[in-house]
Amino acid sequence: MDEGILYILVSNIALLLLFAGAFLPRGRKDCLKGFWRFRFYIVIIIMVVLLHLVEVNLIDDKVTMVLGKDFAPLFYSYERLFFDYLLGLRVEPLIVVSVFFYMILYTFTLWFTPMLFILSEEEDAMRSLSYGLLAIYLFALPFYLFMPVTNVYTFLGMESSLDRILPGIERFFYSVTTKNNCFPSLHVAVSLLLFRSSRYMRERRYSYVLLLSAFGVVFSVIYLSIHWLTDVAGGVILFALSSILVDRVNS
Repeated sequence: MDEGILYILVSNIALLLLFAGAFLPRGRKDCLKGFWRFRFYIVIIIMVVLLHLVEVNLIDDKVTMVLGKDFAPLFYSYERLFFDYLLGLRVEPLIVVSVFFYMILYTFTLWFTPMLFILSEEEDAMRSLSYGLLAIYLFALPFYLFMPVTNVYTFLGMESSLDRILPGIERFFYSVTTKNNCFPSLHVAVSLLLFRSSRYMRERRYSYVLLLSAFGVVFSVIYLSIHWLTDVAGGVILFALSSILVDRVNS
């Protein structure tokens, strides 16, 4: 097992122990019934994940080869000054913090959040998350297929901060995503959706964790030179569109 994956597994276990004591419901003997009660929403989330894996591993490369186009040079043409300036501000402590938000905390919230919604029987929150994920991915899919955008550090020929801090992590990371599915930013859209969905909970303490996580993700994708500013803006717009749908459904 790669060292980076081991770090993430250990970190997720540590966060689970911490967050379970702080946020999971106590004294509820029938809490597992939520998995059956919310089976429809769980199926939606699983379908989105499977669709994403199929797109990344079976479809994306073939479509990219046919198109023979990368829109990263276009983004770079008007974002060059910003990233040239940003490279002069990179310091090791902030790189480590950014990797934590991007690879550890965000990864943890992806699976812990729906589990918390289910065990707490928060149907509005679970509905918001599942429908929102479906909307986000369906809105984003045409761009991922027909508007490939290479990530910043690959385009600029930079060292990967992810792989340096978490050795070997890129081999796993790019089995569940690609280096040219950057616009719009799925990390930004989903982290904001997780926060938005948590606001439907009766107990909202966890939403503050997700708000911090969302800010951390937005900062990290820029600071680590993963996403272009245009990608981030696209992710925010993607989240806003999905929120309109979620609000209508939950109303």
